[in-house]
Amino acid sequence: MKSGFRVTVCIVIFCVLISGGGFAADLDDDAASADKKVKRSVTMEEMMRIAVRYFYPHFVKDELHMHICVGINGMNDYPGAIDNTVKAFCIQSIHNAMRAGETDVHKQAYALVRDAHSVKLSKDLETEIHRIQGAVWVQMMQNKELRRLLRAAYAKQKDSLSFCLKPPESETPSINKAEAQNSKSEKRTK
Repeated sequence: MKSGFRVTVCIVIFCVLISGGGFAADLDDDAASADKKVKRSVTMEEMMRIAVRYFYPHFVKDELHMHICVGINGMNDYPGAIDNTVKAFCIQSIHNAMRAGETDVHKQAYALVRDAHSVKLSKDLETEIHRIQGAVWVQMMQNKELRRLLRAAYAKQKDSLSFCLKPPESETPSINKAEAQNSKSEKRTK
């Protein structure tokens, strides 16, 4: 096995999806009907669980590769249903930030792949790649740069998206305990 690995970013496939009416058409349809329906709420954790699977390490003929791609990714065994608009938003946000030179999140992911591979997680390539994928995805879930770029992209596009990003619990308006108790007392006396 060779000691290096190849990195592939599939921008061409992604551009075909966007220009072919995929995500852009979904956004137009969703924006036109935004007044008619309530937007689905998505947490940042849900979005991150989807986004990390686009950082996809895999072996091709015993050579380690990593794709950041709409077609070659870890979505095929994602546990549970995924909103296609959220998937498209995640990969579009990652690719746009990379092309604009606004992020080095891909370099951070590559470093994680190299580190995981250097540990020699298994003599069996299939077992090793599954372990590498899991290690990379767990680490990417904590990646502040990935969170930042997703939040920035959401802020720019939120009016045209068919979903809304729930604020974290720490950002949600809270009523202090005294106010909550007063409110309950007032309801009982009425």
